[in-house]
Amino acid sequence: MELEVHKLRQQLQTKSIYNFYVFAGEETGIMKIYLEQLSTVSGKPIERIDTLAECYNRIIKGSLIPISKLYVIQDDKSFISNEKLWKEVPLKLKNNLLVMIYTKIDKRTKFFKETTKEVEYVVFNPLTAALLSKYITSAVKLSNNAAIKLAEVCECSYNRCMIELDKLKSYIDYRESIGNYIDADKALDFLLSEGVIYQPIGDIAFKFIDAVMERNNIKKLEYFRIKVRDKKESQMLLLSLLYTNFRNLFMYQSLGPDPKEAGNKTGMSGFEIGMAKGRVNIYSLSELKRALDIIQGLEYGVKIGTIEEDITIDYFIAQVI
Repeated sequence: MELEVHKLRQQLQTKSIYNFYVFAGEETGIMKIYLEQLSTVSGKPIERIDTLAECYNRIIKGSLIPISKLYVIQDDKSFISNEKLWKEVPLKLKNNLLVMIYTKIDKRTKFFKETTKEVEYVVFNPLTAALLSKYITSAVKLSNNAAIKLAEVCECSYNRCMIELDKLKSYIDYRESIGNYIDADKALDFLLSEGVIYQPIGDIAFKFIDAVMERNNIKKLEYFRIKVRDKKESQMLLLSLLYTNFRNLFMYQSLGPDPKEAGNKTGMSGFEIGMAKGRVNIYSLSELKRALDIIQGLEYGVKIGTIEEDITIDYFIAQVI
């Protein structure tokens, strides 16, 4: 039977748990929380093993001092393909518990359709930013808007949020230890601007970078400039990407019309060399150098507070394109 996560929570609260579950979905952080709760409620320590066959072997062999366990097996393909096991597994567990984890599973398969008739099947779908913000604000005193912002930066992954929250808490504690208190929201903005908390770049951002580097279609550039603004892509991150692209093009173009051993001379990867090669002479060397100087000036200005981050990309385009 396919259970919603809140139904599993009810089972844990009433201590009416089963001895066999299949956990599915990509939200492994929340999965881990429920595994720990299953262990606590059942009183059985978690033991992670590779295959169902190994689990059977341990149960059959037992030990001089029998200890029941919560066995956890991840992505065991042999179980998916062996229909006989789907019904018999719960009968062979004795006093043990078993959780099979499949982070990616096709609901159209016979395995899913049949096992959901026999097994407690819990699907852990990604959390919404609004729901994840509740976990975030319980750990750090961020405003609701800042918590949602962090959740979105982490692509609504609980695990990633917890990792980034550790960085945020460490930075706040450090500031407090030196007598320089900082508000949690401001601390988050600082770590984002410094790249300490990673912000993923979307396809629109890369298309914007390409439009800047290609320099041949002002309408296209304006279209993607508006799109990155609408998507609220980090302008500091866009500047960093622009700097990398202009730097790579400057190094490659400096080698002359027929560069030999460009990788050894510049340290660029084959992909970076291929990108630069297709953009040669769109900008002159002096224009490339000027673009790099402007980016460095903008980044420094934002850091010392003399330039507003919101205007950096518009300023760069006006000066360079």
